[in-house]
Amino acid sequence: MLASAFLADWLLGGRARAEQQLGYRYSYYQEDDHRIRVETHSVIGEVAPTAWMSLKAQLVQDAISGATPTGSRPDPVTGELPFARLVDRRRAADLEGTFRLDRLTLRPAFSYSVEDDYRSTGFALNGSFDFNDRNTTLNLGCARNNDFVFPARRPQEFGKAKELGKHTTDVLLGVNQVLTAKTLLTVNFTLGFANGYLSDPYKAVTFERLDTSFNDYYEMRPHHRFKQIGYVQLTQFVDALDASVEASYRPYHDTWGIWSHTAGVQWFQKFGRHVIIAPLFRYMQQTKASFYQPFFYGDPRPVFLLDDPNDALTVPGHYSSDYRLGALHTLTYGAEATVLLTEKVHLNLSYSRYEMHSDRSNQPADAFAKAHIFTIGIRAFF
Repeated sequence: MLASAFLADWLLGGRARAEQQLGYRYSYYQEDDHRIRVETHSVIGEVAPTAWMSLKAQLVQDAISGATPTGSRPDPVTGELPFARLVDRRRAADLEGTFRLDRLTLRPAFSYSVEDDYRSTGFALNGSFDFNDRNTTLNLGCARNNDFVFPARRPQEFGKAKELGKHTTDVLLGVNQVLTAKTLLTVNFTLGFANGYLSDPYKAVTFERLDTSFNDYYEMRPHHRFKQIGYVQLTQFVDALDASVEASYRPYHDTWGIWSHTAGVQWFQKFGRHVIIAPLFRYMQQTKASFYQPFFYGDPRPVFLLDDPNDALTVPGHYSSDYRLGALHTLTYGAEATVLLTEKVHLNLSYSRYEMHSDRSNQPADAFAKAHIFTIGIRAFF
């Protein structure tokens, strides 16, 4: 029993919803100052040929365009950041099956996506087991992604390989507990392992040499990453207001030295029998990666290529100036609405504002993104 299932059942007045559905969603993401823009179209369909089995498929197309900071130092005269132009298109497909075997539910899944310079294939298996009169659900999941990057520039340590591999494995253990007839608690813990090419092939760093000249080089991140993620969510129904509230907290740590804490709250307010308005607020704070700096000293080239070998003395083994790895905090706030046009046709609308802010004075504040996000979707159940 998941919080979303509770809310859907509450929205529909306690009626068990048909599992078969067909839906479409459009999402528009636009960063300030005409930076990155993403338009997403997705179609989802679900069929339930038997009471114990359902199959769900989703097709997604993203159109990505705009500009993003390269990570190089600002122009010394104008103070403006250097940007790289991006134009790309992503196509993705997801397939998931649900098999209910008494108190055990299995959900195998497959995903595939491709971009101009990126290809990803993923497999997952999630299982949930109900006990304690179905008031407690134990969840166990495992996911594996095999991604390949095809950048124009290939790091020397990967040789002449035409594609650079990145492999991730995530394992989740969690529990959903009904505390009272109106209160649901969810607790999850995830371990994630990643290895291979984990850098961004389009991000650069600036090195200042001993002669005070500046040179840009591609970033170099570690080839391994181990992350630990916790998650706690409490869902409380408030009968007196015909409403529900979800409060969540998510701690995160990884071997790149990043610690983050995310807290969120969302209020679901029902108006009559056909409308739910759900304002939301989320706050996240993150420490910087151990190898992040706005710029570095030295020269990362091999010593035999340097005019002055002393230029290489202070160069770290890994380095990045990607603002997403810096010390920062983010705010997300907005609202979503669900409207029952008919008993079997639902309209979903949402708007959210996303703001990323630097937590260090030496980090270029203009690099941190702020965006508007609009979504509209419609689903028909049958």
